[in-house]
Amino acid sequence: MKFRGEQISLTASTFWFMCAKTVAYAFNFALPLVLVRRLNQHEYGLYKQVFLIVGTAVITLPVGFGMSAYYFLPREEARGRVVLNILLFYLRIAATLALEPPIWQSDYFDRYLRSSESYSDKWQYVEQNPVRAGLVGHVEDWPYHGTINDLMF
Repeated sequence: MKFRGEQISLTASTFWFMCAKTVAYAFNFALPLVLVRRLNQHEYGLYKQVFLIVGTAVITLPVGFGMSAYYFLPREEARGRVVLNILLFYLRIAATLALEPPIWQSDYFDRYLRSSESYSDKWQYVEQNPVRAGLVGHVEDWPYHGTINDLMF
């Protein structure tokens, strides 16, 4: 590797690589510790789910192409063409994934019970399901009517 007309040794390159890996490890260790203190339980759980999905995609989608590409990377000056092909490959994968339809429905709305009024509205809706389905004439006629545990807000 050349830098301003000088030859950088393999030892120096390895040292900087190890420094970067150490900093990355420190961030990966410290970030969850900070986030668990700053986010509530739901937000932290959402962060962990997204982190797992993205981490799995980053590992599995390239199918080891990056590491195998470095194995075949020439040491001569023709390296630019190979690097360009690798970048184009990753851009093509990213474009293909960007064209995928969204996972969530477009009219998605969360159904969290935030208050006793919200709970009451949802319970009345669920309670009326057998009547709306035509299974019984009145809610009290449904044999599974009632609650096992009352939720308190």
